[in-house]
Amino acid sequence: MHRYRGIVPRQEVADLRECSPLGVVTFPPTVSHINALPNKLFEYMAAAIPVVASDLPQWREIVTTSGAGSCVDRTGT
Repeated sequence: MHRYRGIVPRQEVADLRECSPLGVVTFPPTVSHINALPNKLFEYMAAAIPVVASDLPQWREIVTTSGAGSCVDRTGT
């Protein structure tokens, strides 16, 4: 069973990532996120965890080119 863990101490993050079936990075398509490249996206990819990411242009290119996962629409429409 999965549950929200809130803020997790840094030393526990790797252990949680190892048992995670999926990494989710779904930021809304706001001005501050359009050109952002979140570390979390690359951490999931480095750990070979499939990623579900927002369908932002740079993110889509990275996720689809690498075959790391799928992108989803976060516009709410």
